[in-house]
Amino acid sequence: MTPPAQPPVSTSTLSVMLDPSSPSRRLVNANTTGNILTRLRFDADGEAINVTQLGLQLSYTNLNSPVDLARVTLWADDSGTLVGEVIFTSDYATATISGFTVPSDSYRIMAIKGDIAAIGTADPARPGHLVAVDYDAAAGDSSGNSTRGIAASGLPVYAIPIGNANDTRSSGVRIFKSIPTLARLSVPSLGLVNGSDRILYRFSVTAPSTGSVGLYKFTFGISTTTSGVTSYVVNAFSVHGYSDSAFSQAAYGNNGRLNSATAGYNVAVQDGQNSVVEIYFDPITQSGTNEAIQVPAGQTRYFELMGTIANSSATSSTLTVDLRGDEIYNVRDTGETTSAASFFSSIYSIHNDFIWSGNSTTTSSVAHPDWANGANVSDLPGAYMAPNIFTP
Repeated sequence: MTPPAQPPVSTSTLSVMLDPSSPSRRLVNANTTGNILTRLRFDADGEAINVTQLGLQLSYTNLNSPVDLARVTLWADDSGTLVGEVIFTSDYATATISGFTVPSDSYRIMAIKGDIAAIGTADPARPGHLVAVDYDAAAGDSSGNSTRGIAASGLPVYAIPIGNANDTRSSGVRIFKSIPTLARLSVPSLGLVNGSDRILYRFSVTAPSTGSVGLYKFTFGISTTTSGVTSYVVNAFSVHGYSDSAFSQAAYGNNGRLNSATAGYNVAVQDGQNSVVEIYFDPITQSGTNEAIQVPAGQTRYFELMGTIANSSATSSTLTVDLRGDEIYNVRDTGETTSAASFFSSIYSIHNDFIWSGNSTTTSSVAHPDWANGANVSDLPGAYMAPNIFTP
């Protein structure tokens, strides 16, 4: 039996790729809409092509679930026009597109945006999940029903190239109920002066209006240089937290002091050394028992590192101080958060300089499995926040 003749297909071609303007990985609050996940570039070779369907898929599927996304919308990036939307019920989805025409022998960009589901006791999304939506190239062949368009001649066009080797791979967004935003602040002086309680670093942490943020640990980089002054030392480190930008209103117990003499205090950075000072919080008991502190929803807390400087040279000493971040998100293979105590274990101990919680279901204690490190936290670089350099 002779098979039925196939309808003619346009000789024009349509290709899809990741556009360089796609955003890098970042943190996104849950229960928010219109978050740009990626940008796709469509190229038309030959005739102008009206894109009618697009195959999409979730990437990093071991680190997310379709329920993390309430909805995905597609937009013409040049005009800001909504051209399609889809809801993922599995790892794959096909979006119907309307009003997105790629000019002949040219290209056009489509922005893929995600509405992130809520995180909470009875909510579907999970803290720490990595959510990414990408082009599914394997769905673009003539035997499928997605990633296609209509050429100016009226003939169908199926996207090329075909096969999952040409799927796009965007960076994705990592989701939490509440995400901190950090900012480096200036110190009163960068003069290197011997004395106790010298102000070495200042920064702020802001919680979004949608929820509070927990904090468990700060880490500071300390380095000293001098010429022949072997007794030069920086020690007795303490961190204080305030509710005002003038650093005058204590936000926590014990006049705002967050660490006792057992948590980072006893580190001594000698002449010519590079060291890290790890600060855990115990503002209530001051006994060395690690506690969590909170930044209330919609508010900012201001933090200050102090230390004692002794025997620095009047002419040649320098002191460099920075706030450390984390380059790699190293929590659980599922991408979800873990307990604060887990950051002491070997599998997490490499990247544990800044530890915080989005308080997913309650105000998290150190035992709750709701803590993450500083990877991708806004304005906290993976290596360190810009340093203060003190000189005579």
